[in-house]
Parts: sequence; structure tokens; C-alpha cells
Amino acid sequence: MRIISKFNDYYDCIQSYGFDDSSMYKRKTEKYIIDAYDYPKLKSFLRMKRGYEIHSGIHLSADFLLYCGKLYPYLRITHSVPDEYDHMEKVYDYAYSMEQLYNFFGKLDDKVRVKVEENFESKRTKRWEYYHGKHFNTKAVEEFFTLTDTYDCNQILIDKHVPIARFSTKSTKLREWSNPSKFNVDLIVNPNLSDLKFFKVKSHFEAFTDIRNYITQQLGGNSPQIVTVSNTSKIVKAGFDLKSSFRKAPTTKR
Repeated sequence: MRIISKFNDYYDCIQSYGFDDSSMYKRKTEKYIIDAYDYPKLKSFLRMKRGYEIHSGIHLSADFLLYCGKLYPYLRITHSVPDEYDHMEKVYDYAYSMEQLYNFFGKLDDKVRVKVEENFESKRTKRWEYYHGKHFNTKAVEEFFTLTDTYDCNQILIDKHVPIARFSTKSTKLREWSNPSKFNVDLIVNPNLSDLKFFKVKSHFEAFTDIRNYITQQLGGNSPQIVTVSNTSKIVKAGFDLKSSFRKAPTTKR
């Protein structure tokens, strides 16, 4: 598989061992707005409230990655660390499992870590409402990480003719109130997996192999789809007549 892109991702290094020109991945990040009503199996999970502050300056947001026909729920952890000038800088970490989330907790200062774990394991908190009347705590997050069935993920990727996409639902509630007949969500296709730290889940070799196989088997060998234009269409588009070809039309009548 040959990758054409303006940005680098962590699995691109596999191309240094050689690549096959029979398949091509033109990786361009784009945003689409899709109606979740078109994918009823996935709609109930996209309706979740997904913004939670577990401690002052530590914020969790839950979202989904669509990867080669599979669904990968993840938590984006926003927190602040001092830079070289002792100014607080906002950084992001990602967790794709409970183990990775607790690994992040283990890196915190002891006092902060104890407080975070106490809040996180509490049974009821007004600020951390979870979907369907549940609450954002250990049990709710464990359930969130089990949402790994394909649902409508494969169909969404096939519709957009891409191997990777992710949801972004920051303005979901506003759109839903303004038009109750629609449930629009932002779909980011071909995101940078390095930014999402997906290497915690798939190695560079596994990611390259999965994407190549998905493009070859599900997307016809190329992403995006290559449109073939016939010679006849090219002639007509250039302004030539099909009957007279490239010959000059007579200027006088016989």
C-alpha cells in the first residue's frame, strides 16, 4: 500500500521496507456532518453526555474511534503541566482501557491521585451524570469501554470510503434542539492516529497491515475511490465533436 499524505503518522515507517502500488491510501483529514438517525444502532451511544471534570484541572471526555470496521471507545484526558518557564500548559493523554486510565492516575501527585480516585469511585455525583440515568464512576466507565461491537461503524466507513474516522459531538445538543427531526454529529475522517496515541492499542506494523487489508478488501484497493473518466468524456469536455474528431469544420457551404 502506498500512502499519500501531508502529515506523518506513526505507522508510515513500514513503507521504508517497500510498498505495493496496487493499493493507495490518499490520507486527507476532512470533517463531515452526518445524521445519526441514518445509523440507528449507533445513535443511542452517540447521545451520551461526554464531558466530566474529575478534579480541578483534570477533565475527561469520552468519544469513539472507527478503525477498519471496528469501534474503539476512548477517553481524552485534559490536564495541565508546567513548561520550561513554569507556566501551566494544557496537554492531552488518551486511555483506551481501564488499565491505561489507572496508569495515568498513578502518574499524578499523591494528594491529587488519592482525591481523584476517591471522586472517580464514588457511587453518585451530580456533576458527573452518565447516560440513561447512570453516573460517571468506575462502573460506568467499565461499561463504556465494553462498547466494542461494530454496530454501524463499517457502513459509515464504506459510505465515506475511508478506513479510519472519529466522532466529535461538541455541538450535538445545540443542533438537536434547533432541529428535533435530525441528530447531527461531526465525523472526522482520516484523523492522525499519533495524536490520538492509538499506538497504545496497535503497533505500527499492526496498524499498517489492518489499514492495507481494509482498503484492499472493503474499499476496492483505493481510498478515496478513484473515478475513471472515459476518453469519450474527455473529448466532449475539451470541446471537440465526436463525429468530426479533431478535423476543422468547413467554413463554406457546397
